[in-house]
Amino acid sequence: MRPREVSATEAARSLGDLLARVRYRGEIFLIRRGKHIVASLGPSPVTGVTGRVLAERRSARRRMSAREAAGFARDVGRIRERLNVPPKDPWES
Repeated sequence: MRPREVSATEAARSLGDLLARVRYRGEIFLIRRGKHIVASLGPSPVTGVTGRVLAERRSARRRMSAREAAGFARDVGRIRERLNVPPKDPWES
């Protein structure tokens, strides 16, 4: 199915209808402002999962060895240094 172009004004006025068409028909819309495409509206590639599925996936996952975990921590530290990103304090709000 080819994407259909709609103006930003048309998209704003008929957002509910466009969302229904995306959800039930899988249509894709390209939103144009002036002469430029500024956004697209289409089906999300993200699918929801239940808590049970997440728990099953977690329990089936292989744990990292101590050597792998140390290497992973070292790699993350190097990346943070290169990006100059300080570690996040989980207790900071």
